[in-house]
Amino acid sequence: MSTSPLGTPCFSLSLKGILSQDLANPLVSKHLDYYPEMTDGPHFKFSQSKKWLEDLAPQHRAQMCDVDGEHYYIFEPVELESTEIVIPVFFYTLNSKLYAKCIKPDMNEHLNAGKQIIQLKITQDILFQDPDLSSIHTNQFKKPYLKIEIDGKMLSEKCALYEENGAEQKKIPLPNDWRDKANGRIIRHIPITLYSDDTLGNVLKKFNKHISFYFTLSGLPPQILNQEYNCHFLSTSNRANVLEISGQIVAKMNEVTREGFMAFDSSIMEEVLVTGLVFCFLADSLMHAEVTNTPNPGSSLNPCQMCALHAEGKDQRNTLDYVLQFLRINPDGSEAAGSKRKWSETCERTVELYSTAIEESNAEFIRKKRHYGVTDSLNNHFLENYTKDPQICEKMEKFIEADESQKMFSPYLKLKGFDGVKDTPIEILHVVLLGFVKYLARDALSGKKLKPHQQNELRARLQLFNTQALNIPPINAKSFVNHIKSLVGKEFKILVQAAPFVFFQFLTPKRKAIWTAVCQLVPFIFVTKINNMEEYQKRIKIYIRNFMYHALQTTAQWVNKPKFHHLLHLPESILCFGPPSLYSTEKFESFNGILRNASVHSNKQSPGRDIAITFENHYSLRFLMSGSFIYDHPTHTYTSASQEVQKIFQHNEVIRRSFGYNVSALNPIPHDKFPFSNPVKIKEEDQLNVPEELIQHCSSRKIQQVGQVQINKQDVLEKGCFVVVFNHMAQNYLLDQLNLYGNSTQEQDQSSIFILIITSSWE
Repeated sequence: MSTSPLGTPCFSLSLKGILSQDLANPLVSKHLDYYPEMTDGPHFKFSQSKKWLEDLAPQHRAQMCDVDGEHYYIFEPVELESTEIVIPVFFYTLNSKLYAKCIKPDMNEHLNAGKQIIQLKITQDILFQDPDLSSIHTNQFKKPYLKIEIDGKMLSEKCALYEENGAEQKKIPLPNDWRDKANGRIIRHIPITLYSDDTLGNVLKKFNKHISFYFTLSGLPPQILNQEYNCHFLSTSNRANVLEISGQIVAKMNEVTREGFMAFDSSIMEEVLVTGLVFCFLADSLMHAEVTNTPNPGSSLNPCQMCALHAEGKDQRNTLDYVLQFLRINPDGSEAAGSKRKWSETCERTVELYSTAIEESNAEFIRKKRHYGVTDSLNNHFLENYTKDPQICEKMEKFIEADESQKMFSPYLKLKGFDGVKDTPIEILHVVLLGFVKYLARDALSGKKLKPHQQNELRARLQLFNTQALNIPPINAKSFVNHIKSLVGKEFKILVQAAPFVFFQFLTPKRKAIWTAVCQLVPFIFVTKINNMEEYQKRIKIYIRNFMYHALQTTAQWVNKPKFHHLLHLPESILCFGPPSLYSTEKFESFNGILRNASVHSNKQSPGRDIAITFENHYSLRFLMSGSFIYDHPTHTYTSASQEVQKIFQHNEVIRRSFGYNVSALNPIPHDKFPFSNPVKIKEEDQLNVPEELIQHCSSRKIQQVGQVQINKQDVLEKGCFVVVFNHMAQNYLLDQLNLYGNSTQEQDQSSIFILIITSSWE
């Protein structure tokens, strides 16, 4: 437990404890990526992101690698097999092999106080793509810094390393500080993805808001990352606000980032030093505004946390200048770069605003706050109440006397490795599905737009819409139409896919153009893999611009909806972090149900504490039944629970599901195994005789009717499915239903054959 700066008790699980448990868990640790991956495609996981590969500061990168028992660190000299001396600056993987980006230093010898010194100089703040860096496989490393000899003497005894940018130079400490901290251990670099949201604490409709924090390990691949088994609870409170709760989380995360901690890695069966950082912070727009010290975008004159979009007053929003700024275009229609926010500037202005309020006047404080587009809700509480509440005034004085004035500000200003502008990516659930798709659906399908007979037709079309290809149950048309203003994200996703078939005929030409653009854009946003990032960036920008053009053709009032502007920043987030599905909050939203269940079983006296205890018990069971390793003090060894305990989890699907663990997702079927028939019993009324022509044509095989054919991970063919067949000779299409036949026995040297019988003729 900790107490917030405002005196609110806050409860949290141990971040180090959860990370330690995951490393000791063989079901998790073997899947983790500790190094970024360089790839030309497909991009589908965080470790392939530009941020992890190129943008991390030197102190926040993977610090070392192990080669044949020797430990090599970045910014330490390394001797290669060729006897050349280089300095590793980045570690990364390529085709599952570990490489280092290295620079050859300028070496100069000189005498200092009668002692010979070898001065090594490298370029300061060198970038990953710099041509002076060479990619070297780590198997070419021969000697680490502490074992390199020059002229019979140890290099470490007469070496100094400097970074220079021409005019200035900065000394880099040797050896790397992390070498002493690791004390001979391997270092595991584990970034986390942090999430926060306000959660309903009741099963009933009465709203009982809890601010909750969860996180996942960014190094896990998405099929594992998205499982509830790997989503971790940190803290919740129905009393404290988001910045109050964050204080304890930021403090613990900074300890991990600065010093690391010892844990046991079950993948190599030895103790390691763990370090990491907050890779990105996921939330909706309101929560992002809280943690980035920006105003509520819905009612602000500065509605963007990523750029300096600004209007002097509400009446300025209808001016051409603001519309152009909102759309990020120049008067001639070309794309405008825009003025990006800088996190360092936001931090400085937050402190400046506090000084203005204390030393100048409240009027000047308000003027600057509006002009800067910066506001710190925690600091605002102190400023608004220190003249009214003696206790608040006393707390402020104590913080200042103890040199802890930073406690009066957002803790994220001090979170190591965190950039509030770049590390809060555009979140597609709230910006896309619950953003412009929801706005347009209400605009097009509300009772004011559709006449009664059109609403009846819409219900009929929705009810008859074949959802088989979407792998979802039939649509509840009545609920869809009657509650169009309160649908949830997954329902809007269905609506976008069904739109061309169910309600385009009700739209005016301009609105049809908008929805056509939406139907092109949204599926492109929700891809899970990006094969060519450069091509994807070009296409998504075109689709976004096309959508914005058609949307504003109907009315420019959409500029009052900040999420339309946020959409323009989505390509930047994709370039930095990868496919938007990686940082969609849907997996965390579904995890809210688990927290809600824990809240219901609390005695309501201290729900934050009770919920934390419930999750702690959950993690203890998860830890033991998963076969995780725990330190045995009498024997001074690491051991796991007995096989009988582990079998409860390994062989019981119900138990695994209760922990949110999906075995099939861990072992996906290889692409070359498709297609195959599913063992589905065919109803008697659907059974058919095999056509005589087919028997004669496939005389070497025994042919029988099959119920289903799995053609890929998502799609199943069965009787009644619609297929599109392309006739290359006639250059036309056939759309019809099908029956399926296949060979019942499969020889080892033969592959399965599936025959689609389509009875209609070409049209």
